[in-house]
Amino acid sequence: MSWKDAVSYLDGKEIGWLLFLDNADSPDLDLRPYLPASPHGTVLITTRNSECVGYALDGAVSVRGLEESEAVKLLHTTADITPTSDGESLRIVRELGMLALAITQAGAYIRKTRRLDTYLDTFRRHRDQLLRKRPELGTEYTSSTYTAFDLSFDDLPSKTQEFLKLCAFLHHSLIPISLFEQSTLHGFAAYAALDSCPPPESDKTFISDLERIVGSTWDEAVFQEIVDSASRTSFVDVSSDGLFYSVHPLLQYDKTTPAWCNSAGGRQ
Repeated sequence: MSWKDAVSYLDGKEIGWLLFLDNADSPDLDLRPYLPASPHGTVLITTRNSECVGYALDGAVSVRGLEESEAVKLLHTTADITPTSDGESLRIVRELGMLALAITQAGAYIRKTRRLDTYLDTFRRHRDQLLRKRPELGTEYTSSTYTAFDLSFDDLPSKTQEFLKLCAFLHHSLIPISLFEQSTLHGFAAYAALDSCPPPESDKTFISDLERIVGSTWDEAVFQEIVDSASRTSFVDVSSDGLFYSVHPLLQYDKTTPAWCNSAGGRQ
């Protein structure tokens, strides 16, 4: 009759059982009350919250993007096409960051238009529209790519949201922590390479935003809290030495349409 009854039922089972907790992404969700104490079963948790590794007594498996061959096969299967070459398909799946949901959406669009060769150009001009499109009937997905990102983004602290928006204007890989540290240590100064080419007025807005996010003096502990909250929801991957950050390519700013900044929580 209730989840407590379900946990109690599994605790009393003396044969193997499997409890599957899917999309346990919220950083505020404590799963311990929902986990049976019985040693006769197995719990499988899927999540974007890296903190959930604490529940994994037998180990955790980090699931990244698809392999290129898998991604191309998914695109072709969804689009119902058999091209003579994988060249254009590889360019598409790489641009989509090997993300299965985005590739499925692309395949559904190509299946309708029958135009594999023009998809990338269309995607780059109408990125926000395509990534917000609801998945086709018959797929396992219930949310669009950007909707899936939004659900986790809205749970982030406001400073982390602003930090990710700034990262979205940079290249998505190997963003150095020193970039933010040096900016703070030098007072967020903007320099003119030529007197005739001063920094644009728009720089003042970005400098003001950065100072509001990381503070007027460098505090690595405070900055790490921002990064940790982004990392827990898998928006940021931290390098093994802790010196660089990477975000998913689909979260990068689109120079023609500020898709991610608009999509992430609908806020600029």
